[in-house]
Amino acid sequence: ALSAKDEQGLAEAVSLMEERADMFGLHALTDMVRFMGEALAEKDFELLEQIMPELSAEVARNRDRTEADEIV
Repeated sequence: ALSAKDEQGLAEAVSLMEERADMFGLHALTDMVRFMGEALAEKDFELLEQIMPELSAEVARNRDRTEADEIV
């Protein structure tokens, strides 16, 4: 959606990510997704592209924590 600058697809993804991050109490991720929503509202696709690597890293950190919690 980002490479195609699909605003509707991005808005849906941001909404879903924010809902899930809130549901699981992932505050850093929630804040990052809200920032993405603000960038999308301003149609700042360059900023969205800059945010994506950190968003991916934050998702990976949370996934790793969740997997570690399941092992214990």
